[in-house]
Amino acid sequence: MVGLQGALRGPGNGCWAVEAGDILEFGPARRGLFSYLAASPQTSAPVWWPSSPSLAREPIRFLPGPDAAQFDLEGFCATAWVATLDHSRVGLRLEGLPLLFDPLERHSEPQVVGTIQVPPNGKPVILGPDGPTVGGYAKLGVIIDADLDRVAQLASGDPVGFQIIS
Repeated sequence: MVGLQGALRGPGNGCWAVEAGDILEFGPARRGLFSYLAASPQTSAPVWWPSSPSLAREPIRFLPGPDAAQFDLEGFCATAWVATLDHSRVGLRLEGLPLLFDPLERHSEPQVVGTIQVPPNGKPVILGPDGPTVGGYAKLGVIIDADLDRVAQLASGDPVGFQIIS
């Protein structure tokens, strides 16, 4: 429930004119990690704040990538991955049992949002919308477009599961 204290109340996803001294009250988020508040340039309002619960209860679906044959994809899906503190629009690092593979030296190649790259340390990174457009790490897979918003809503410490699709 989103509303304003006092006489000014309204549903979420709305627009309100407020005066100096008015207090905005926001209840707990029902879905996702981020909520947004837009304000005119004359104000000093927060842009986002954490909330809960996580949207990651279902596995994140992905398509095998060009280097998928180097990995045990079933093992990747069975691993208990956790979102780390190192999470932004650039990408999300995962913590878990490192993947075993031959980290061959590669040339940089184009990347897409949702690419699951695996650096030599074996801990996957999911590229976000502000991530690099080229990269030289092994590409295990690509998150499907329908699940990218769920990846963006993961909070540090959230469990992350994966499911291969075709």
